[in-house]
Amino acid sequence: MGNIVSLTTQNMDAASFAPYGRLFSLSELDRVSPDGVFSWSSFDVELATEPTRVAIVRSGPALRRITAVERHFQIEQTFIPLTRSRLLFVVAPPEAGSEPDPHLFRAFVWEGGHVIRLHRGCWHSLGSPAALGADKPLYAMLTGGRTDDELRAHDERGAAPELTQILDLNQTTGHVLEIMDHPKR
Repeated sequence: MGNIVSLTTQNMDAASFAPYGRLFSLSELDRVSPDGVFSWSSFDVELATEPTRVAIVRSGPALRRITAVERHFQIEQTFIPLTRSRLLFVVAPPEAGSEPDPHLFRAFVWEGGHVIRLHRGCWHSLGSPAALGADKPLYAMLTGGRTDDELRAHDERGAAPELTQILDLNQTTGHVLEIMDHPKR
């Protein structure tokens, strides 16, 4: 096993998450219909030249040790909570070069009160966000259609992706990310 990079989870807020993406609060709905029946808020999602795909994801349990990470070159992925649950989101800022610095990864606890939009090229662990606890929460993910098709071909047939870079940190950098305050199951 590689060198351990210890991560301690931190609460997710707009300032601490800014290097990785943007948060949109679900409680700050800034527009109200004329009859006052409903309120809403809107925000832009940039998916470049790809058609948008909506995926409904049932999250699996968070891992204590993480080696598999990825980044998407053409899209900003957006995550919308469908249940109120605690999830682990492990991210590192977008950076030039072919490998992320393992010491730049951070572990955030997403309470589901925000919509998350990751910056293009933001590194994140495979399977992020992942459940903290026994429940298996649902979230919607807005992603690129071509990116999603390419990743499906990678999973099913081992086809090399071009729109996404997938790495094993242990193989490429000699490091393993370990969540130090990972909850007991």
